[in-house]
Amino acid sequence: LNKGLRQRRSLAVKHEAEYNLDVLKHALDSTSADTAPVLKLQAPALPELLTKHHLTAQDYVVVHPGMAGSALNWPIANYIEFIKQVRSHTKVVLTGTAADEKWLTDIKATFKGDSNVLCLQGLLKASELFTVLKNSKAVVVPSTGVAHMAASLGAVVLGIYPHVRVQKPVRCAARGPHVHIFEAPTLNPDGSHCDGTRCEEFHCMEKITVEQLLHTLSSL
Repeated sequence: LNKGLRQRRSLAVKHEAEYNLDVLKHALDSTSADTAPVLKLQAPALPELLTKHHLTAQDYVVVHPGMAGSALNWPIANYIEFIKQVRSHTKVVLTGTAADEKWLTDIKATFKGDSNVLCLQGLLKASELFTVLKNSKAVVVPSTGVAHMAASLGAVVLGIYPHVRVQKPVRCAARGPHVHIFEAPTLNPDGSHCDGTRCEEFHCMEKITVEQLLHTLSSL
């Protein structure tokens, strides 16, 4: 356990799972070419949970806008516009905990009283959240743990990621069979290409458009 392995994860040239596998292979003196396995989770059926909230499997979209702040997030206005577009034909379920309140406050206020937007913030146990994610048509989520949970359950994930080098999807993206990645564009307003170091000057996340996500959702 005292064998050193120097890694520069901040260069973000591979996924965190691959970095972790490299550590394990180094410790075990393994030369295996195996790639890191993709986590697979199981969700309990809980049909009574869906019935309780008047949800039909594969007929609602989960929007989980909250995150711990370890990466740039999509603007709240974009989440609101996305929900406005989706709620006209598909039910939207908001998920999150009390820690996600700053991301949910304006969204909840915008859709207060809207029967097609259901807020389950703070109302689900972990197993119940798994069921809601698994049975959704899609899960819209930034770079946070729920993205990985949903992907591991086999749900369709529309994951929103920055171009900041240490936050890029190549390092942090959810991994699963139905993951769609939306990464902020690299072209800055002045025509230069983003190197992930000028976030105080340029705000690239708003350039991931609502239309991009809607187009992918419509193709499911």
